[in-house]
Amino acid sequence: MASKRRSVGSAGRERAGLLARCVLTLCAGAAICGLLAPPSACGQDSPGGDVSRRTRFASFDIGFGGVKPVDASWGLSYGVAFDVANLFVRGASLRFGFRFWTADAPGADGRTVDLDDSVFDIVLKKQLGPESLGAYAGLGVGAHIVNARYADRIEEQEERDGFHVGLDGLLGVQKSLADEGFITLFLEGQGSLLTEVSQVALHVGIRIRFDRLGAGG
Repeated sequence: MASKRRSVGSAGRERAGLLARCVLTLCAGAAICGLLAPPSACGQDSPGGDVSRRTRFASFDIGFGGVKPVDASWGLSYGVAFDVANLFVRGASLRFGFRFWTADAPGADGRTVDLDDSVFDIVLKKQLGPESLGAYAGLGVGAHIVNARYADRIEEQEERDGFHVGLDGLLGVQKSLADEGFITLFLEGQGSLLTEVSQVALHVGIRIRFDRLGAGG
């Protein structure tokens, strides 16, 4: 029975890892295509239309949704992020995000594991259309602080417990609600690929863009 559980768990990890790799591949492809797109397509030009001097601005978002980790049931997920546009890459945003999710997972011996993950990531994000209604994609790196404890003995750690680093990607669409993109509603898919704790998440939320921070180079 133990070997059967291990084989089922291995198959589950392979499927979840494949799904996470597919999400990250889509994110990477979309982000690269966006970075290669003409500058005018990003919708971040300065009011005077001078492409050589782009306006920096920041935005804050908060989202809620669900997550599907490797070898675990669907769980709850929420996150916040802060974006700064045209900071280092013209026409793109640098995204600093925090996400937390929790789910129940089976351990190697079949016991239930309480699985939590605090994710801190830095993602290069690119707009793939007009800000009022468009898609975006991003790819970066994430630091994962995983808390894995057995439900019947919460002080007992499980092998997934600890610090992990992995690739993080996102794909999303947003719709302007007010003031030409300063308030938008978004639907965003996120994927993380790392050993034993790969996951995909889906968030819906609201994004608020702040006043301009000055002209970029």
